[in-house]
Amino acid sequence: MYMEKQEVLIVDDDEINLKMLSSICKKDWKTYTANTAEHALKLLGDVKPDIILLDVVMPGIDGFELCSILKKRRQTKNIPIFFITADTDKVNEKKGLSVGAVDYLTKPFNAEVVKSRIRNQLELEKYRKNLEHLVKLKTLELENTKEALIAAMAIMAEYRDNDTGMHIKRTGYYFKCLACRLKEKFPEKLNDNNIDLMSQSATLHDIGKVGITDKILLKCGDLTGKEYNAIKNHTLIGRDILKRTEEFIGPSKFLRFAREIVEFHHERYDGAGYPHGIKGEEIPLSAQIMSIIDVYDALRSKRPYKKAMSHKEAVKIITIGDDRIKPSFFSPLVLNAFIECASNFEYIHLELQEKKEKDHSVNTTKQTLM
Repeated sequence: MYMEKQEVLIVDDDEINLKMLSSICKKDWKTYTANTAEHALKLLGDVKPDIILLDVVMPGIDGFELCSILKKRRQTKNIPIFFITADTDKVNEKKGLSVGAVDYLTKPFNAEVVKSRIRNQLELEKYRKNLEHLVKLKTLELENTKEALIAAMAIMAEYRDNDTGMHIKRTGYYFKCLACRLKEKFPEKLNDNNIDLMSQSATLHDIGKVGITDKILLKCGDLTGKEYNAIKNHTLIGRDILKRTEEFIGPSKFLRFAREIVEFHHERYDGAGYPHGIKGEEIPLSAQIMSIIDVYDALRSKRPYKKAMSHKEAVKIITIGDDRIKPSFFSPLVLNAFIECASNFEYIHLELQEKKEKDHSVNTTKQTLM
């Protein structure tokens, strides 16, 4: 199988050195040359060599400065750099290694030594790239495993009650919308990576309901005190499910966020929630966000014991309150962010509702044709 030649860039203001090193390298590797740092930088806009041989002493930008520039650039930071020098002073060698060079080639050049050292470094670089590729594959595999885990858990809830399944799907979109609105208030906690992880893990907030019997979960009338306490246990059941999951696949930030949301999303900012009755900033931020989302979607959703409310009615109850829900249940910052992006919540709800109705229509047609 044809393999493309690896590429070497030689940067030296001395024409004799350029020709000599080029002659040594060109039989084994595709070779480029530049006689100034500026020329090298221009060339690196078009090519990405596997290794760079760089003279230390050059007019204008010298080798040390050019090496520092290349190590700060995303496109060139991983390219191994050999310094070319006639100076074997240990201080200069230390300086060169500190700015990112991997080795030195000293003048006068021995062709076999030059080729051997370049070849060894290229083999190391090939190994590094292969290892990087394997890490990416493993990361992708873990990401797929995580997504499969989320899907499997969400399907468990949807299998019990299709509307709960739609609630799970809406949750992820609501969460991302609200978290992005709060990003400036919590720049460290709500960075892009954490928002993505929280939004995904938020879809598991009601996973503990798989441990609640249909008799209670789908009851049309009012719940008794005993039944209501049983419903409350879904937060702890869900927490325990995720703890046991961690025992199998190990701890991760995703599962940590999921446990926070599952266990604490029914806690209230004023301390009136469950299962622990904690309040204020004792409640994890992820659960504070999930709390208002869960209430909004519950108000908008049809249940065996109630009709679905309009967007306007749901927002009014959350912001003004009624006999069961009070604005003090929610973090003031989260509540304010919800008010600012409430129209986006209505859009998400309508979009997924239309998708649900379309899917139901397709499934009904299929069953008729069978």
